[in-house]
Amino acid sequence: MMSYLERPWLKFYPKNIPHEVEVPEVSMTSLIDKAIRAHGGEVALIYLGTKITYSDLGRYIENLASALSKQGIRKSSVVAIYLPNCPQFVMAYYAIQKLGAIPTAVSFLYTNREIKLQLSNSGAEFIIMLDLMYEKMKPLLNELRINKVMLVSMMHFLSPVKRAIGSLLGKVQKPSIPAGEPVLYLDKMLEMPSTGYPEAEISPKDDAASIVYTAGTTGLPKGITITHYNVVASMTITDAASGDLYKSRDTQYLLAYLPFFHVYGQIVLMTGGLSMGKTLIVIPNPKFEEMLKLIDKYRIAVFFGVPASFSIMIKYIKSGKFKLNSLRMCSCGSDKLPKNVSEEFKKLTGVDITEGYGLTEACGGVAGPAIGQEVRYDTLGTPLPSTLIAIASPEKDEFVPIGEQGEILVHGPQVMKEVWKDPQRTAKYFATIGGKKWLRTGDLGYMDPDGYLHFVERLKEVIKYKGFQVFPKELEKIISEHPAVGEVAVIGIDTPRDYQIIKAFIVLKEGFKGTKKEEITEWCSRSLAPYKIPKEIEFMESLPKNRMGKVMRESLRERENGLRKGNNSPPPGSA
Repeated sequence: MMSYLERPWLKFYPKNIPHEVEVPEVSMTSLIDKAIRAHGGEVALIYLGTKITYSDLGRYIENLASALSKQGIRKSSVVAIYLPNCPQFVMAYYAIQKLGAIPTAVSFLYTNREIKLQLSNSGAEFIIMLDLMYEKMKPLLNELRINKVMLVSMMHFLSPVKRAIGSLLGKVQKPSIPAGEPVLYLDKMLEMPSTGYPEAEISPKDDAASIVYTAGTTGLPKGITITHYNVVASMTITDAASGDLYKSRDTQYLLAYLPFFHVYGQIVLMTGGLSMGKTLIVIPNPKFEEMLKLIDKYRIAVFFGVPASFSIMIKYIKSGKFKLNSLRMCSCGSDKLPKNVSEEFKKLTGVDITEGYGLTEACGGVAGPAIGQEVRYDTLGTPLPSTLIAIASPEKDEFVPIGEQGEILVHGPQVMKEVWKDPQRTAKYFATIGGKKWLRTGDLGYMDPDGYLHFVERLKEVIKYKGFQVFPKELEKIISEHPAVGEVAVIGIDTPRDYQIIKAFIVLKEGFKGTKKEEITEWCSRSLAPYKIPKEIEFMESLPKNRMGKVMRESLRERENGLRKGNNSPPPGSA
């Protein structure tokens, strides 16, 4: 049988897709500089109707880099960005990198505890943040002794007319910042001409371009160190796998609604789009009906999303108000796409949703169907150029045979350097097999004989029930096929008896609110072994989700643990 190192997937690559790419050893900002020079007069960003050209973007980046340099930001300084999607995020991100400093974007979903952990762990000495959040954040900043604060107004790039209308309608919130407060204002810095700054010498393979925080497999946020080389490799590989797709003017506009604090929005959309000279329509607060209007208005051909994006879009598409005849490709990441969502979207739009596989620790995508490659439903495509994927034992540093389940491993130039300031966690992330260093993903899956990757479950999500292993994704797939089910999440709930109880949380479709739990149980019994059938079912109005639209199973587990705390009675179904 062929081994992973023999790359069985290559025989399915289209002829125009290279097996390997040459990754230039340059800084990440050199990609943006190149795009600015090549596309100067073209539009880089559209923000609530305001257009910003590549030339203007370059000028703003230079002005801000000069201002930050005067504030003592230098090579290896860590600067936190606490902003929603907006032009100032883009400008700050690349200005920081111009100085050889390191941006770390803070999630707007984080609690104060999580924000404190990230700011403390990263060693951030400066923060660029939304002015409306300043008063709330001030005690924490004082506690951490972060005394360099630069505030951003979401109003700065709005036209005078929109500002006036917003004020009249009461839609404009005004920050409450006491006079004499020791803060800087980024919007003023953007308009101050650059007086120059020390040019940083970047070592692409060693120097961090960004520290991206992710919960990963442990539940505790950790900083993933992404180097300049990682990002350039990711861009080069994506471009190679895309064939001629992005060379067409039909793909000029991209909806930048996925949050920039997440690797999908930050690397794939923001940096990927700008490095190719595309126009990003920057959306701070996604509203899907408005986004569908933008798809028609700008004749958008390529749309990046997560499963929740497509589920919500379907509801609005059914109204018949949108043409969407410009769409050529829809790409889904971050979580497994339910089959019924994929089929319904194809029926309504005529467009297939292609699924890929990526992770923060590998700077975005590592597998997916290349342009022109056969798309096989229920797979995540094949490894991208210059990328190896293998399946190994979760407990040992050894491969399992092709076709068998195990932990997904990745080897390639886009794989992270390290966990920030944590050698022990870094060591746990990697395995050396076959003379190569592999990233352990914490995901369970398998590769079929043709080299297509199949995702099974996050290792930490596997439910252990009376000696059996149960995969929530398998149950969710079966339950989601019931005609009454809109959304579903399955978790394992710990019990005092050293096994877990399986519970399903279900959101019913409109018109099916009278569905009984027994109907779901009976449906499951047709396709699942008795030990896999959920012992508990709860109907909910909605499932908890993060900003990426991914169901937060951890929130459901915490909720259940809270409800059951102190209840010593045997759990349902434990007899």
